[in-house]
Amino acid sequence: TPNSKELAALSRCQIRDLDDVPVACASLLCQSRYILVTLGENGVYVHENATQTGKFYSSYQTKVVDSTGAGDAFVAGFASAVVRNYAQDESIRIGIVAACLTLQSEHTVNPHLSFEQCVAFSTYPNSPFEDSA
Repeated sequence: TPNSKELAALSRCQIRDLDDVPVACASLLCQSRYILVTLGENGVYVHENATQTGKFYSSYQTKVVDSTGAGDAFVAGFASAVVRNYAQDESIRIGIVAACLTLQSEHTVNPHLSFEQCVAFSTYPNSPFEDSA
């Protein structure tokens, strides 16, 4: 799960805007089944090797106190959902929520972060964090 800067370095492709993300992912697909790219406030992009297709997932608007640990929180939330057999879309939303909750905290690991909270917030059609933005 590289961020856009890491994807650019790994793929040796320049990422100028969101249209460049799928192109850079395609250059790496011989090495993996899926590539998940964290895009900060633009959410996450998932590219699948077998179908050569991808999908953007928007992030929630949230108050940013400190970005340290947000990428790791995304991976933790996503992986926690995958091992619990959640669908890919749900797993990504759960990861995004975990990242948003981490962004709101001055701690690298938000002491109030829980899988159950991430699951609950991931079902909101709009940002559960609007009051915090």
